[in-house]
Amino acid sequence: MCAHSEEDGVPDARSGHSAVSWRGELVLFGGSDAQHRFNDTWIMAVSVPAGGSARQLLATWRKLKVRADVRPPGRVGHTGSLVGDSLYVFGGCHGRAVQLDPIKPMLKASGTKRLKL
Repeated sequence: MCAHSEEDGVPDARSGHSAVSWRGELVLFGGSDAQHRFNDTWIMAVSVPAGGSARQLLATWRKLKVRADVRPPGRVGHTGSLVGDSLYVFGGCHGRAVQLDPIKPMLKASGTKRLKL
C-alpha cells in the first residue's frame, strides 16, 4: 500500500497539519502553506548522530508514497488519531468545503515497523 519515496528530503513549511507519534517516530499529514493544501504523508525519525551527545539530535524525514485510493484530499485544520497501527484523519477544510466525515484508515501497519498504505 505504501513505499518510501525517492523524493525524501524535508516537507514543505506548513500549518494546520496533523502529527501523531507512532512507534517512536512522528507521522505528519496534510496542512497548508499560503498556496496549497497538502495531502502528503511524512515520517520523522529522531536519533543521536554517531559520536554525538544527547544534546545533538538528528531528524530524518521520509516521504511516503501513498496509493491514490487511500489518500484523502489535501486538507487543513483536521485531526489525526491512531487506533492501534491505523491512522484516521477527521474533519478539516479542503478549499471552501468542510470535510466532516471520517476517512478510512490511511495507514495500516504490518507486524514489522514498515507501514502498509
